[in-house]
Amino acid sequence: MIEISKIRTWGYLLLALTVLVNGVFAQESATVRGTVVETVSNLNLEGATVRLAELDLRTTTDRSGRFVFRGLPAGEYTISAQFPGQPPATLRVRLGAGEETSVRLALGGDDVIDLGEFVVTSGPTATERAMARQRAQQNIADIVSADALGNFPDKTLADAVRRLAGITIERGPGQGEARYVTVRGLNSDFNSVSLDGVPVTVSNFDGASRSVPLDVISTRTADSIEVTKTLRPSDNADSIGGLITIRSRSAFDRDGRFLSAQAGGYYNRLIDRYGSGFYLSAWGYDGSFGYSDFLNEDRTVGLSLSVTTRAVPFASQSVDTRGFTTVINSRNHPMGEAYEGLLVPTGVVLQEFFDKVDNLGVNTVLDFRPSDDAEYQLVLNWSNRESRRGRQRQEIRFDRDFRFWNRSAAIEVEGDTITEFTSDNRVMRQIRDFYEDQNHYTARLQSKHTFGDLQLNLLAGFQRGEFDGDPNRDIAVLFRSGFGDNTYRLDGSDLYFPRVGTEVNRLDPAQFGVNQIDLGTRFITDDEWIVGTDLKWEMDGGRTFSAVWGASIVFARGIM
Repeated sequence: MIEISKIRTWGYLLLALTVLVNGVFAQESATVRGTVVETVSNLNLEGATVRLAELDLRTTTDRSGRFVFRGLPAGEYTISAQFPGQPPATLRVRLGAGEETSVRLALGGDDVIDLGEFVVTSGPTATERAMARQRAQQNIADIVSADALGNFPDKTLADAVRRLAGITIERGPGQGEARYVTVRGLNSDFNSVSLDGVPVTVSNFDGASRSVPLDVISTRTADSIEVTKTLRPSDNADSIGGLITIRSRSAFDRDGRFLSAQAGGYYNRLIDRYGSGFYLSAWGYDGSFGYSDFLNEDRTVGLSLSVTTRAVPFASQSVDTRGFTTVINSRNHPMGEAYEGLLVPTGVVLQEFFDKVDNLGVNTVLDFRPSDDAEYQLVLNWSNRESRRGRQRQEIRFDRDFRFWNRSAAIEVEGDTITEFTSDNRVMRQIRDFYEDQNHYTARLQSKHTFGDLQLNLLAGFQRGEFDGDPNRDIAVLFRSGFGDNTYRLDGSDLYFPRVGTEVNRLDPAQFGVNQIDLGTRFITDDEWIVGTDLKWEMDGGRTFSAVWGASIVFARGIM
């Protein structure tokens, strides 16, 4: 079934006034375009502040470090650029009537160094780049840039964005990595995730959930991650909690060729303790490769390529209770009502979790900019996550209603809690093993066209999220013993690990019988197509006022 799931519209404002202003200045006005570049790292600086001193006009640079002032009278002007952590750059330019002039502002200092006295400088840091972009935003947003992602040990988007203010993570039992994030305390179902403007719906085992598992897409394929906490009219209405935007790298983000490579290894000491016969290897690896460059001398065609791969083993152990409840029916005990209402554990759970995660991702961005007024971009992304998860669980249960307690055994109380007792109940064992194969595909084609103060944006995209289990290997088996006395004792020597004893040998498989076997899995495919357009008008002379009108349609289809 295909249905229209989202329709966004914006009203346009003061169009007649804007057209009138265009007509007044179009005859003799001049235009100056430019690019702000950081010379140390060859970064085109996004969010840099550019000022035209004589007219006191200000603007900020776009993603490729570009800016433009239109509708200027002929004459001489002083143009300056500022960016956090960098020395400002200034130049003089003469504009003739009806002319268009291009300039380049380079930040970062001279190439000549006097060894007698010199200052050591570096390129803009991740924090400075993020601050510049956040300052240029029209709403409240937090941003993590690519160089910060490279310095963090995080390998998934969920682990990366949790470092931002107001973001918390959700992790399933025994999972070594975060899968979901919450924004301002709202459940992950209320978040919207997009990759370069295309909605992301990577399925999980639940199928019907709107939560997007963010451990499928690698951080190495992203140029930046932006979390928007307040919606604009142009944002999807399903972003009640927040909008998480993943932006791919582009060759036009830098002033030249860029190459990066990273490799690492993992060793899990806990897994190594299980011995050579254990199915999960204690060793893992991680690697990524990134490349971007212009493909022609005119620097109108750019290519960016990112490849990531990794195989990581996880293991964890836990000891916890099934919870505490109050004693009931204590009148059946010779000591009468003394224990009525006291807290007692209903069981102790020993668990071991194992998780083997394999990721592979490829991201390609092809840009074509034949002129300053026309841009075309094609983005292709594929991300895969394969996981084998296992759990061994042993649960020692206690009778909570006092009727089957061993009345000849010791009973001790500390405060409102019974800390030592013996009761009759079973020992349960569970073995679970299941597989996940998740794939995410994205294709997006976008174009931007500028006609004076009018900008037209067109977008067409497709995304597919797949979840596949393994019906031949996904299994959960529950075993249980016969009834017998189980003892519990908690003393002050170790509050985290109570002493537990069982009448049956809980390590002997012969003491247990099969109680339940569950076989089954799910296969889920989510497809979305998006088509959108918007028009934008800006005031002449670099004024910040703009009027926007646009619409987009998203078609969604899910198969389970």
